[in-house]
Amino acid sequence: MPLHQSGVDVTPSTSQMFAQRAPSKMVDYLRDGLVGVDRLQYHGSGSFKTAINKRINKIHLKGAAQYVVFSPVTQREFEDINKIRDAHYKGLRFMYISGEGVLIIKLGATRVHELAHRVFVRCFEQKLFQMGLDSELEPIGATGFSGPGSEKEPDSALIPTSRPFETDWPTLVVECGTSDSLARLRVDAQWWLENSAGDVKTAIVISVSKPERSFHLEKWELADAPDPSDPSIFPPTITEEADIIGEKVHITAKGVTKTSFVIDFTKIMLRRPLARHGEGNFTFSKEDLAGIAGRVWRNSIRRASNVRIIGPLPCAIVFTRISYYLRMQGYLRQSLSQPAMGFFSSDHGDSLAYEDRGLYE
Repeated sequence: MPLHQSGVDVTPSTSQMFAQRAPSKMVDYLRDGLVGVDRLQYHGSGSFKTAINKRINKIHLKGAAQYVVFSPVTQREFEDINKIRDAHYKGLRFMYISGEGVLIIKLGATRVHELAHRVFVRCFEQKLFQMGLDSELEPIGATGFSGPGSEKEPDSALIPTSRPFETDWPTLVVECGTSDSLARLRVDAQWWLENSAGDVKTAIVISVSKPERSFHLEKWELADAPDPSDPSIFPPTITEEADIIGEKVHITAKGVTKTSFVIDFTKIMLRRPLARHGEGNFTFSKEDLAGIAGRVWRNSIRRASNVRIIGPLPCAIVFTRISYYLRMQGYLRQSLSQPAMGFFSSDHGDSLAYEDRGLYE
């Protein structure tokens, strides 16, 4: 479906408590953070699917670039691409710049990527639940929004129930990717703060490196003070960072070491916390952050296998795992020492041959 059209938050409490701040326009969405990223011409759905399949496989096999750019893409073609994505590639995240006809795609094709932002959001929601506020903030996933001349989807987003309209912006968004994509993730975070006219209060950037087992967090917000060169601009800025490597956690706020990573209650809930009800800022201790990273790594272990694959990798992985489970349960009579051979069609419409010799960790 097309991304949502932007709107202005009309919630009275918001307008009373938060003055609108003019965002900066110093980020080049077409180029910043996209050095070395493939830029392809759009020639229809067939070539689009081939290109996406190729890059998804590269990510799984070689850790290739997580972004790809298509142009020129008309509004009608963009709507067609949306339909292809909804049917075959639900993990793709779009930024569409209509004036230039440019579609920037983030490939959320790995288990680590999905775990990282989902586990973080789940931990946030647990803190919300502990305060008895789970009914006041709703998850809206990768719902897209439109700014002036461009549209974008996050990896995750949450919106307070005081913003009930479809065009209302979330107050918290999460952008996740590999450590190699950090420069572009920062551009993505700035897009939310700039294009929502300040309605998005906090953007969380998560970058992960599976080889290094590193987990990096950034909190982006509009600056409290205006740009010295232009008093009308409150530029997006990093207000807190955290690095987690193993059990070691280092948290800083503008260069000052901290003991916790804090998300401001008032900015997310659009009201002040009631201390007498146990409400307060959403505080992630070092133990919380180490636990989040640990859950990601514990649940993304690569199995040792000599599966030989011709065709899209994700489909083959699913099939061999299922066949292994069925054999272990006795539904398939084949010995684990004998290779399983097969030929079938993937959900991308491509033929796939596989050979499973039953070697697993």
